[in-house]
Amino acid sequence: MPLAPFDPAVEAKEYDAIVRRVRAEWTDRHVLVAGLMAIQQSINGWLDGDVEAKSLGVAGACEVVLDAMAANMENEEVQFYGCQAFRFLATASRNIFRFEAKKGLDQLNHTLVYYVTTPRVVEQVLWTLATFLDASEPSTRRFLVDMDGIFTVLKTVQRYPQMKEIQLHGCRCLAAMTTRFQKILRMDQVEATGVHLLGLMVQSTAEPALLISCLRGLTSITTSDDSAALFFADASWFRSLFLMHIKDESILAEVLFLYISLCHVSPHHAIELSVQGGLACLRDALSLYLDRGEESTVYQLVRLLHHILTLHAAPSAATLVAPLVLACQATYDAHWKIQIELCCILRLALPHLPPSLLRDQKARLRRLQTLHPTQSTLVRECNYTLQALLDTNYT
Repeated sequence: MPLAPFDPAVEAKEYDAIVRRVRAEWTDRHVLVAGLMAIQQSINGWLDGDVEAKSLGVAGACEVVLDAMAANMENEEVQFYGCQAFRFLATASRNIFRFEAKKGLDQLNHTLVYYVTTPRVVEQVLWTLATFLDASEPSTRRFLVDMDGIFTVLKTVQRYPQMKEIQLHGCRCLAAMTTRFQKILRMDQVEATGVHLLGLMVQSTAEPALLISCLRGLTSITTSDDSAALFFADASWFRSLFLMHIKDESILAEVLFLYISLCHVSPHHAIELSVQGGLACLRDALSLYLDRGEESTVYQLVRLLHHILTLHAAPSAATLVAPLVLACQATYDAHWKIQIELCCILRLALPHLPPSLLRDQKARLRRLQTLHPTQSTLVRECNYTLQALLDTNYT
């Protein structure tokens, strides 16, 4: 669709002129679609899109987009480009209030229901809806409670199991609702969402962005023993996912966060997961990243290990990870946060470790105190660990 009727106004940033032209030729569908595209282009074509979106909002672009979509429900192009214009305008926070006042959520919901069998429109609506829900808490609650948003999204995305973009934006919509309003979710909503997310994650063809969105969504709904039982009674999927994506730091970070969250919300299931292979996965990851210099990933790994051993410091667990923990201690002596976690881990594992493994431990701990004299927490943890060594008669 050419932008020719609006090119001069877009170039000159005459946003009032764009809105007036659309209003003046309201019945001309070609001009209407070109106007919607011009609104998008006015924002997308500049480095500081937020400023352009705000100026368009002041000119009345938010209202004209919603009016155009409402008056042309049967016109696929108007809905398609209207959703895009909505999404770009939503980059300005003031426009969120305008869309809320004009009931933009209702329009997106109407379009989603009306065009549920048209994938190109469904993709745009879900993308725009996810953006809007992320920015508008009142609209998120309305969509969840008044429009049964979770099942509306699930029923839509389940029509398109092979369309990755639809699945991605659908997951983002779900995560916006489940993250903000965990406490009011019904168990049937939690179960249906979790089953869908797990189904996506076990697919070997899932894109990293989709996996990350799924993991965040699952973390947001795993909030109790009951919900943990739904998803971790058989945790073979978790171990497979962990090992399959162990080399992707962005995915691994979300996997580790889910594991840590499980330690807090359902220690029983976290212990079972660790015994049934979760701890071995963690050991493999620590072995992989030990010499890569990826300090942030190593920190998250040892932090999780600390959580696990706090819950269940069994002899087998201690001996499984002890060599890697000591290797980390030597490799990352300049990283005080890692060293704090390692001190805690060593004290938990100490009763189950042979003296030969800890022969030079006192010297290492004193060296850490010398290297980080201003890090009071690390100095204190080193002292606690030194005392624990004395109490257990390690020399």
